[in-house]
Amino acid sequence: MIAVLLAAVLIPILQPPPQPSAQPAVVFSYVPQRVYDARQKAFSDFETMLADLARADAVFVGEQHNDPNTHRLELAIIEGLTRRGVSVVVAMEMFERDVQPTVDQYAAGTISEAAFLAASRPWPRYASDYRPIIEFAKTSHLPIVASNVPRRIASDVSKTGMAVVEGLGNDRRLAARELQCPTSGDY
Repeated sequence: MIAVLLAAVLIPILQPPPQPSAQPAVVFSYVPQRVYDARQKAFSDFETMLADLARADAVFVGEQHNDPNTHRLELAIIEGLTRRGVSVVVAMEMFERDVQPTVDQYAAGTISEAAFLAASRPWPRYASDYRPIIEFAKTSHLPIVASNVPRRIASDVSKTGMAVVEGLGNDRRLAARELQCPTSGDY
């Protein structure tokens, strides 16, 4: 089973959740003609990259939240791996772990998109950048994992340090099981 983790490097600006679109999801997969293979130090094609990714245990896709092309590429990777019969789990940093039940309900079709958006605290660019991924995963019956620590916990760690995590009690399950953060140098 391959887990595709959609990672990011920017902290979102909190805004009200986007309103659901009355239109069905439009898939805007971006399939590049060439990709750069850093191991081979040469360009390759997208299908060759997918073949390599299909053999991996986990695929992490870095993104910048305001770059629609990376979101299209993420979708194309998920579609491509699914097309190849790879068992895919979509883990999304944009959803915090405490909203997993809401994500599960939406993926199962037991709540509306409006209820999902009201309860899941989606990022501002959800409708344009992340919704196609969610809708593809939902339609394809791929598990969707809310993989980010809740903002309140991240804020407490930022203010007082990593020791906060061990004092979370029942909420400890909302943070990573293992914490190996470098304390010096570049991070």
